[in-house]
Amino acid sequence: MLFLLAYTQDNHYGTIQLGSKNSMLSGASLSRWVDQTAVIYNPATMLQATTRGITFNTAAGSIDNIKIENALGQKNDITSSSFQSLTGLIAGDFKPLSRKGKTAVGYALYHRMRDVLRTNSQFSQQVDLLPEWEAAGQETLLQSYSVNNETDEMAAAVGWAYRINKDFSIGISQQFIYRSANYNEYFSASVIADPAVNPLVPVVSSTSNVMLRYYTVLGQTRLSAAWQHGPWDAGLIITTPSYGLYRYGNMAADIRLFNILIDSLNARKSFVANAYVDKGRPVWRYPFSVGLGLSRRFSKVQVSGSATWYAPQERYVVLDPSESEFVQPPSSANVLYTKDFLQVWGINRQVVNAAVSADWTLSQKTSLLFGFRTNRHFSDTLYNVPGFQLAKKLWDVYHVTAGVQMEALRNRWIVGVEYMHGQEDKYRMPYSFLGAAESNFLRGTPPRGKVWQNGLMLMLSFTFNLGQNPD
Repeated sequence: MLFLLAYTQDNHYGTIQLGSKNSMLSGASLSRWVDQTAVIYNPATMLQATTRGITFNTAAGSIDNIKIENALGQKNDITSSSFQSLTGLIAGDFKPLSRKGKTAVGYALYHRMRDVLRTNSQFSQQVDLLPEWEAAGQETLLQSYSVNNETDEMAAAVGWAYRINKDFSIGISQQFIYRSANYNEYFSASVIADPAVNPLVPVVSSTSNVMLRYYTVLGQTRLSAAWQHGPWDAGLIITTPSYGLYRYGNMAADIRLFNILIDSLNARKSFVANAYVDKGRPVWRYPFSVGLGLSRRFSKVQVSGSATWYAPQERYVVLDPSESEFVQPPSSANVLYTKDFLQVWGINRQVVNAAVSADWTLSQKTSLLFGFRTNRHFSDTLYNVPGFQLAKKLWDVYHVTAGVQMEALRNRWIVGVEYMHGQEDKYRMPYSFLGAAESNFLRGTPPRGKVWQNGLMLMLSFTFNLGQNPD
């Protein structure tokens, strides 16, 4: 039995676009103001707002389906469907009356992202893994694997904009991000000989149980500029790398090998690595990025495009267990040397995401919204590096959106849908039920499976108009 739940992101920068109109337009607010989420995306565009308002994102729904062919060997496919609620947001901006419209301020409090990945699988098969002189005939191989990976981020943002002249303005915003993660990965495999053959080695087993939890508060600063001239709009954003303000983490692990034969010239041995790390200092990093947006109005249609470049980051340690006092035998000669097995690391590839959109005005109070954007994954899998990374969704995702904007009693409603699709032809699971051997600690030889991800989201928002902004 295997169950898999996947929701939003653990390895992508842009799965969620905040603000329903901005979501429908796939991030068009890099070049122009579209809603109160400007304080998050390009604070310089806040001066383009003609009204003061507060926008609310309601709890809409998301249906997500993932299929992985040959996920754990034995030609076993994984298919799952899930229904989840989306993130929420409240944001607003206004121009202080005392500055005659040359400045604007904004704020936002929002659920930045949530990711849940859960698997649970068990398999039994007959193998001839032990030498005949230790156990005649075939043995029973029992394998179990499960992972529960939950990540959550809440954020607050404040921003300020200043008008240089009638065409050009600059802005700055500060984001504070609270990130929490809970990770539990379990694997066990046992080779059980038939008692009827009086085996010299009745059982060979391998187990690993790793639990990790951390909290961190990050800061990120965004500098921006906006330019308007005739039908053209342009925007530039520069975002600093994140910097840590608070961090705490702990880790518990129990890894055991029983009766394992590492080298045919030596005797069978058993190893234990049991470690607990408290008050750790976890590190999580978002990279430096630069975004550019451009838009132009053609009669009743506003066409926009944007691209954002995210800088690469070399492999870094997220949480280091340091030296464990509980490794038995207590030596680096132990094949379960805890520091090597339990070091959690992260890595970021260079990524460019792009988006295009169209805002089609049907009437004074109704518009149709369309968008398309790429959402490339940023992590790399390094199979020869000790330790592990938390990111699991190593495939690119593409988003198509469509919605309608309606105004009534000076307030604005937006209803839309978003379809997302991801595919990877050579996805590798961390474990396999195929190719188990003592040399790989009965973890098998991971196959290359094919991933399809399809999702459908319902997007809802309401903007309450507080009145006209001053000129």
